[in-house]
Amino acid sequence: YDINFFRINGRRVGNNLSGGTNETYWTSEGTTTVRLHGAGPYTIGSDMPMTDVRLVVEADCTIVADGIKISNSGVDYSPIECNGHAVTLQLMFPNTLKAPNHYAAINVSPGSTLNITGPNPRYHYTYAHTLEATGGEYGAGIGGNDNQGCGTISVSTNAIVTAIGGYKAARKPLVEMSP
Repeated sequence: YDINFFRINGRRVGNNLSGGTNETYWTSEGTTTVRLHGAGPYTIGSDMPMTDVRLVVEADCTIVADGIKISNSGVDYSPIECNGHAVTLQLMFPNTLKAPNHYAAINVSPGSTLNITGPNPRYHYTYAHTLEATGGEYGAGIGGNDNQGCGTISVSTNAIVTAIGGYKAARKPLVEMSP
């Protein structure tokens, strides 16, 4: 039984699986990497905290973060990697990401765009729609890895985001708030 697994659109993602349709196609590599190949939306969550895993974006897409809990320490990658794509991250339930040293919790590499939103306002939610993203030493909470620039990041006013850069991470404002 693997302790590290995601739920994607209601399906448990295990070792070396694939699923979805053209728009929601994903693949997993072992129990550490899930690649998102379509536009989504992908509703992704985890039933328990996961360690040393990542979501790798391979196309412009929408991710509904439905309680993602990732803490990476013994690996050389960020929990979420945008890879030059436009990503909308819609927050549902509390989400927590922690990166290893030299990495951002959400890597928004140059050429990437990350738009963080809260839940759809037409629905009434009674739970917190939050994100806490903590970068490792020299890494941003949300933005670039060590010695790496950053793409474009925006956070809508209905999203609750705490981004904590690691020790000696960049300390200039990178997040633009939108109404």
